[in-house]
Amino acid sequence: MNPADDREPTARFTVINTLRTVFTGLACFLTFQAGQVAPGWILAILLLFAVLWLLITLLWISAELQSGYLSLLPTFFDITLLTVYIYFTGGTLSTALLIYVYVVAVSSMNSRAPQGLFAAAYIVILYSGLTVAMAMDWLEPRNIVGPIRRPDPLEMAQSLTLVTVICFGVYFMIRGLVRSLESKNETLIKQAEDFQEVNRDLAAKNRMIKDELVVARKIQETLIPSKTVEGKGFKLESRYIALHEVGGDYLDFFMKREGHHGILVADAAGHGVPAALVASMTKMAAEQHKDKIHHPRHFLSSLNRAILDRTNLHFVAAIYALYHARRRKLEYCVAGNPPPYLVRPGEPARLLEGQGSVLGVIEEPRLNQYQVRLEPGDRIVFFTDGIDECRNARGEQLSQGQLEALLTGISSLEASENVADRIVSELENFTSGRGFEDDVTLVVLTVEPYK
Repeated sequence: MNPADDREPTARFTVINTLRTVFTGLACFLTFQAGQVAPGWILAILLLFAVLWLLITLLWISAELQSGYLSLLPTFFDITLLTVYIYFTGGTLSTALLIYVYVVAVSSMNSRAPQGLFAAAYIVILYSGLTVAMAMDWLEPRNIVGPIRRPDPLEMAQSLTLVTVICFGVYFMIRGLVRSLESKNETLIKQAEDFQEVNRDLAAKNRMIKDELVVARKIQETLIPSKTVEGKGFKLESRYIALHEVGGDYLDFFMKREGHHGILVADAAGHGVPAALVASMTKMAAEQHKDKIHHPRHFLSSLNRAILDRTNLHFVAAIYALYHARRRKLEYCVAGNPPPYLVRPGEPARLLEGQGSVLGVIEEPRLNQYQVRLEPGDRIVFFTDGIDECRNARGEQLSQGQLEALLTGISSLEASENVADRIVSELENFTSGRGFEDDVTLVVLTVEPYK
């Protein structure tokens, strides 16, 4: 038995054994005070046994042993003491007869030994002997707490019958209740064990899923280009922040020797694993149609055909841009994604034009191609709608004006500074620790002199 589990019954048995000693001592004292020497010595002997039992239980006997067959010993002393007290307080007319019921009831609660049955049987045997002895005039009536009256035979028979019926009735009733409670408790314990087993299985599966998601995240991170890519006449910076272990955003860079540099930013609808699978499907489709990256609208149309009817309504919003470094010309096509911002030193940040249908829903989405001429020092900021959905501590969503002000503030940064990290830092300050509510992908194209 666990020592912690044994503490409560040990305290209970200690209180019972202490009270037995105190009450026996009090009864012994009152008996001697009343001049009843013979019962006084009997009670003195029982007091000695009570003290010895208390010391033994405190020093050597555990609560587990006390609830076994050793429980019959204190029950024997308790009933013997009570019967002696009943004799000296009127015998079959004593009001202390009700304590018999209490002793049987408490004893019947012990399920480790037949303490209740022993108590009921011993009470009936001992009390029957007392009743017969008084009926045969072998014992004189005594009453140290009131007037002495000899009960007639009918009163004795009624008293004996009531004690027998009530004691055994209480035993069977309490014993039945205890067994019922034990059965329910065993059922609850079994259910608790089954629940713990299920919980352990779920915890193991949860750990397995988390481990697999960690691996999936690492694999997904390998599919994302480096945070900074530099080429002749340009620099690309990116940040990818997944809301969960894996995200539904996707970005890719396509570099060609002839000076054309493709930038793809995509956002699969939803979160977590389903969105990540759609994003992976989009990447595979992009790899299959690299031959069309020189024409943004044709490239997105090819992606649409590749994922159509395969995403289970998880559409893809995307933007694809082609930058020609020598001519400083940006051509782009928007498919449901927010259009990019132009950040030019000394001017407010400006949202570029761009509209189009999402991919993966209809066979012929509405896609338009746009272009813009750039100058050295210009920055183009591409992003997914996770940035638009940022909220501050009051739950207010980031407005277009606030985003434009944020981007205007970074227009004066030196080309050597990491603009993408600065934008993310400003957004985190805006959320005040609330964090992002969707996957966030950010790409900054910085135009440099072509040398």
